[in-house]
Amino acid sequence: MTNRVRYFGSDSRSDLSSQKNIERLKMLRNDSSMWSRRSTRDAPDRATAILQQIFQEFYDEVNARDCNQVISAWEKTKNRKDAPQQALDILEQMIDVYDKHGNDSIRPTVATYNLVINTFARKGDIKNSSMVFDMLVSDFELRQNVKAKPNLDTFGNLIYACSNSRDRNAAEISKGILARIIDWHEKGKLKKGPNVRILLTVMNACARNGDVEGATSILQMMKKSVYDVPYIRAYSILINAWSKSKKADSPAQARSILQKLINMYSSGFIEEGPNVITYTSVIDTYAAQGDVDGAMDVLEMMEADFESGNKDAKPDIKTYNNLIHAWSKSGKDDSPAQARKILQKLITNNSSGYLNEGPDVITYNSVIDAYAAQGDVDGAMDVLDMMEADFESGNKDAKPNIRTYSILIHAWSKSGKDDSPVQARRILQKVSTNNSSGYLNEGPNVITYAAVMNAYAAQGDVEGASDILKMMEADFESGNKDAKPNIRTYNTLIHAWSKSGKADSPVQARSILQKLITNNSSGYLNEGPDVITYNSVINAYAIRGDVDGATDVLEMMEADFESGNKDAKPDIRTYNSLIHAWSKSGKVHAPHEAKNILDRVIDLHSKGDLEESPDAISYNSVMGAHAAQGDVEGASDILKMMEDDFNSGNSAAKPNMRAYSNVIHAWAKSGRDDAPHEAKNQLDKIINLHSKGNIEVGPDTIAFGSVMNAYAEQGDTQGASEVNDMMKNAFKAGNKNVRPNTQTYTILIKAWGKSIKKNAPEEVEKILQEINDLHASGDLQEGPTKRTYSLIIDCLHRFKGTKKRVGELKILQKSCK
Repeated sequence: MTNRVRYFGSDSRSDLSSQKNIERLKMLRNDSSMWSRRSTRDAPDRATAILQQIFQEFYDEVNARDCNQVISAWEKTKNRKDAPQQALDILEQMIDVYDKHGNDSIRPTVATYNLVINTFARKGDIKNSSMVFDMLVSDFELRQNVKAKPNLDTFGNLIYACSNSRDRNAAEISKGILARIIDWHEKGKLKKGPNVRILLTVMNACARNGDVEGATSILQMMKKSVYDVPYIRAYSILINAWSKSKKADSPAQARSILQKLINMYSSGFIEEGPNVITYTSVIDTYAAQGDVDGAMDVLEMMEADFESGNKDAKPDIKTYNNLIHAWSKSGKDDSPAQARKILQKLITNNSSGYLNEGPDVITYNSVIDAYAAQGDVDGAMDVLDMMEADFESGNKDAKPNIRTYSILIHAWSKSGKDDSPVQARRILQKVSTNNSSGYLNEGPNVITYAAVMNAYAAQGDVEGASDILKMMEADFESGNKDAKPNIRTYNTLIHAWSKSGKADSPVQARSILQKLITNNSSGYLNEGPDVITYNSVINAYAIRGDVDGATDVLEMMEADFESGNKDAKPDIRTYNSLIHAWSKSGKVHAPHEAKNILDRVIDLHSKGDLEESPDAISYNSVMGAHAAQGDVEGASDILKMMEDDFNSGNSAAKPNMRAYSNVIHAWAKSGRDDAPHEAKNQLDKIINLHSKGNIEVGPDTIAFGSVMNAYAEQGDTQGASEVNDMMKNAFKAGNKNVRPNTQTYTILIKAWGKSIKKNAPEEVEKILQEINDLHASGDLQEGPTKRTYSLIIDCLHRFKGTKKRVGELKILQKSCK
């Protein structure tokens, strides 16, 4: 980053009496003008150095034009994060020099302020754009600087900041600025009212934030006040607003606007038909919802329009990028292959001359992202190799950037491979190396680090995640401001502790929560803990069945929300975690307490204090608490509540396979004589509901295992075996959710052990041999467990002549993990 400089030179009067000095000043100004017009990365630095030289040699000859020229160089530059601050520094020096010497020629003009405002506006920095505007107003009104009177461009630049900003209030702020323009114009403080450019920029600000209503209202204003409305551009912005709104009907609305434009052109009402921007924006609305069929349909319309003579409708690189994005968002199994096919089409079209551009960094990143979404690191790395080769062969638009590597790290994080954290960290190191060598303009940012932390967190590796956080903090402290940890960083670390299964995970998670609160209070963090933070900490307690700890954190959360932290408002996941804590607690009154929380959720939702109603997780967790104690009536009552809630319109409460499995589990744990029969009835009910399409997923291994266990508890080997055979047949028929495992075979052993049949020793040995054979062939992920051997030993103990074999089994049992 360029060092901020001071331009003050000597206070002595400049001597321009000699021709040599006059020529020298002229040469410096020409050089400054030359560098100010160039677009190279170092041009603003060169122009700034010359301005400093002019200050040193010709202090009292420096004027606003000299300074504005250099500010303009900073205003035009791309990819320079320090540009706004450099421009502001020059403005402040101009004010300082005027205040010190009264040199009116260097006093900032409205053009000066407008350039500085626009430098911040390009970055979407509403706060600092407004700060410079306030300086301008103060200079004009309080310091009587008549050259600094705000004009329409001033307000236009402020609105431009809003149109580039990610601030959630940007649309409202832009509309407020527009209202101020109208007010000032009516009062005579502005010569002109809002023009087309201003109105389109406000529309853009609304569109970027998905504010369809705001964009529509500005369009109506434009129709009333502007003689020649740029319909194509205005409607394209409106389409973009629908795309960003994320509303369910946004593709249909966008397509309706497209058709309206086509009709207006066909009727002669407008001279131009829809252009590439219009069509691409409509495709983007489909892409945002992963609707590849809709996106492809609009592309075909676009290509047909182009072929029929509308040369403005020729697809470009952004068109194909949106199409790739649609596949990436679709979640379809073949999305990576389809995205790659479009990439290849792009390359072919560029080679044939049909397209002027080849694939760019966005294209490649989108294809890599399609592979990353499925955890396909091999596919993602293969596309990276293509990308790097394309860049090396001369396509400068294909140069990998920080997002490329962040997506690759995400791919490793999603892959589930054992070495994913190591591989993710290797890419992080590559980013740092490439940045140091100058190959990358950016070093790792908060997203890059977070993705690596996620790879460790997914495996519950708190040491690895903590190590990356330390690297991140050190990188930030050494000057990489993009590496500053944020709320999501700490949330990831808390998640790592929650996943770790370590005994002290709740304490460690809470310690991070406290650190977050402290860092926010000190100003190191702009945000305090949010709902995700608190939920993750509560979940760490819930996993261990620690209801006191979970309840304590909920009380902290509620207090934080009540004291003004609106991001800490409890949601349905908060209460679900608390229910889960009771379900896992093993306490006698757990079902009652879990039901109380469910009733509280219903009450809060009915009063409007909770946005979400109870969902399937809520009901299933309460049912789980009843099932754990064999409370069939309690579990069945909750299932009835759930069904009634769903039938009354709460789609989130739709009973699923797990709901009915909970009732099976309750029967299996009940110890009743009719438990096996009733559990089997519930299993048949799940199979029937699934076959009719009433539930998405059929019974899984756990459901079959619970029914088998109900038979096993009564020593009913025939019933357990029949259910086991049902499960095997379902697996062979293609249901991958019912793959037999070591636990189901262990339940069969339990059934034989409880049966006390004469052939029990032979049968349990057969099952043990089957487990070993299946494990050896790879058809079982796990071999016999300590529990498996324990049940076989218990069975053999009841029979004479098994002492030697029991001894052998005990040795094998000790060797188990």
